[in-house]
Amino acid sequence: MLCTTQDLIESIILSLTFEFKYENVAPEFQFVTMFEAVKLGMLKIFNVSLQDDLTMNLEIGEKNPYIENNRIISDEACQHIISILDSNTLTYGQKIGELFELVAEPYLVEDYPSSNGLIAPIFITSFPAELCPLARKSDIDPRFCDRFELYMGGIEVANGYQELNDPAEQLKRFEEQLIQNGKDPMDIDLDYVKALEYGMPPTVGAGIGIDRLLQVLTGAESIKETLLFPTMRKE
Repeated sequence: MLCTTQDLIESIILSLTFEFKYENVAPEFQFVTMFEAVKLGMLKIFNVSLQDDLTMNLEIGEKNPYIENNRIISDEACQHIISILDSNTLTYGQKIGELFELVAEPYLVEDYPSSNGLIAPIFITSFPAELCPLARKSDIDPRFCDRFELYMGGIEVANGYQELNDPAEQLKRFEEQLIQNGKDPMDIDLDYVKALEYGMPPTVGAGIGIDRLLQVLTGAESIKETLLFPTMRKE
């Protein structure tokens, strides 16, 4: 599904007319796991390398290439990041998800430019399983799942994943989410689990935000300029 999404977006970029500002977007895709993006963000802020177990090796700080050009953030933000790493209530995947929103997602354009300096479409892959209760776990590392998000110009344009079609595993994931997600609890969808028990073949899918894609390709300052059916109309 990722390759299909890539081919579709690439064909759109290459086939646009001069009326669009597509010269700002390079048909050059980059692929980065969520943990790799977090690791780079932490490196630029703290000048230390984040390990796979989410600990930081303070001994190698002087050797990293960003020592003279680290990213400046507030002391309060730094303390918040440290509190996430030290949390005893957040799971491994939840920590990665929260760190991604703080140290990686806001800086994707800056951290992953294309070779010619244009906006590079970036696929963020390998999402923690805790963040994706409907997605199938990876066969390579079950801590993560087969999901991707496509970012262009710092804006999320597409989201896709391989569906979890095991009813027992799905019920377990719903129950785990109910316990872990105290900030936004959801009821367990037993009807969905029941439907899976009747059987579902291997399934993948992706959703593309056409309005967001148009915003990037046209250079629109606001998504309101690209909404086909705005909720507010002039009287």
